[in-house]
Amino acid sequence: MTGLKTKGRSGCVLCRELVKWRYSNPLKKSVYDEFRQFLPIDHPFRRELAHYFNGVHETSPPPPRATAKDWLNTWNAARGPELPTTSRARLPPPGMNRLSIFHELPYWSDLLVPHLLDPMHIFKNVSKSLLSHLLGEKDNVAARLDLQLSNTKQDLWVQDQATSLESSLAPYKLENKDQVKEFFCRIKKIKTPTGFGAHLDNAFTEKDTYKGLKSHDFYNILRFHIHVAIQGMFDSNFSKSICRLSRLIRWLSKKCIHKEEIESMKQESFVVMALLQMQMSTSFFDGQVHLLVHLFEDISLLGPVPY
Repeated sequence: MTGLKTKGRSGCVLCRELVKWRYSNPLKKSVYDEFRQFLPIDHPFRRELAHYFNGVHETSPPPPRATAKDWLNTWNAARGPELPTTSRARLPPPGMNRLSIFHELPYWSDLLVPHLLDPMHIFKNVSKSLLSHLLGEKDNVAARLDLQLSNTKQDLWVQDQATSLESSLAPYKLENKDQVKEFFCRIKKIKTPTGFGAHLDNAFTEKDTYKGLKSHDFYNILRFHIHVAIQGMFDSNFSKSICRLSRLIRWLSKKCIHKEEIESMKQESFVVMALLQMQMSTSFFDGQVHLLVHLFEDISLLGPVPY
């Protein structure tokens, strides 16, 4: 219905062609692992602390938010009557498959949010991806090779495929099966004053996997449980980053949000994602993780997520 592409260079319909992305051959997917462009120009992550990322100074300004009118202008510029009627000229412009039929509505081009992002879908995918990385399911040779291609985390690069994964433990991965068992045990035993989340005790399978969790279960784990369950299992800096991520999700889920908080929380989301970029594997940063930072803009325009 939208007529827009949602993969590769066009993976973000809000950043459009200004999104920072690359295609990873080892991972066989598009990776959106650069969040420093959203930070202020004078932020130390852009230059002074670039060696903690990929060593490259980030100078790109934050991309402006694309609107329905921007997409309509892009289509008209590429398919205007002055262009020759050749097959190449008739191809849709980058990021578009066709012009959406919604543009026939007289008010559509004036909408600031023509297509609303689905917060629950994003929360679920981010939570599931985070769990799979903590449990070591995504820590494989392909992920380590991509770290080498992106020039990040040199201590995790593949030297010998037979022994590399065992000799260099990823800082975002639980050490052994005992820790994995303890992690699930903590989630099951977390008690709240109102009994919220008590059903998670029976949500996991007998082998302590999360395959039986529903979307709302992933959402609740990301909000309330995961930052408590990992305490003492990881480096303190990584645990703090996960705690700050959970705080962002809880804030996004509030029914009452003060306008003066929105900008500060949006800037906080940029910092948190940059910290995770510094600490997590590049395989974690797919399109859904990237869209998380745009939810704050939707709230500023449309109001709280529950409504």
